[in-house]
Amino acid sequence: MLRIYRTVEAAPVPKTEETGRLEPGSWVSVINPSAEEIGEIATKLSIPGDYLRAALDEEERPRTESEDGVTLIVIDIPMPYPEQTILYTTMPLGIIVAPETIVTVCLRENAIIEDFTTGRVKHFYTFKKTRFVLQILFRNASYFLQYLRQIERISDQIGAELNQSMR
Repeated sequence: MLRIYRTVEAAPVPKTEETGRLEPGSWVSVINPSAEEIGEIATKLSIPGDYLRAALDEEERPRTESEDGVTLIVIDIPMPYPEQTILYTTMPLGIIVAPETIVTVCLRENAIIEDFTTGRVKHFYTFKKTRFVLQILFRNASYFLQYLRQIERISDQIGAELNQSMR
């Protein structure tokens, strides 16, 4: 699924264009793209296809890479298992900073990207690429800390129950 967002007149939520044109300052959010979509984006934005495919490999390691003015940042983001309440995993999210646009690529819908598209992140502008990348990284760290606190509470509770049963 391909969506194009662009901040318009400092609106709290960026304008969504399902099949809109790629203008300078746009953000392209790609979720589980087809081979056709990857080829189309790579051609239109002059991005190496490998950059787009990198985040689609669940075993991809976090890294950065730069080539011809295009930077790839791959990070791991926390993903809760939908059928469980306390189990978590990670999956890669690719952030590609091109000269005029920014592209995010992920295998599944996730809370981090959703926070930006629904306006939960304040002072977010698609044309401020460096700031946008830092906001994604901050949001990612916040989710990791939130999930770690949940795991710690559950661990403490189980430890207390185990200690009580040992008596």
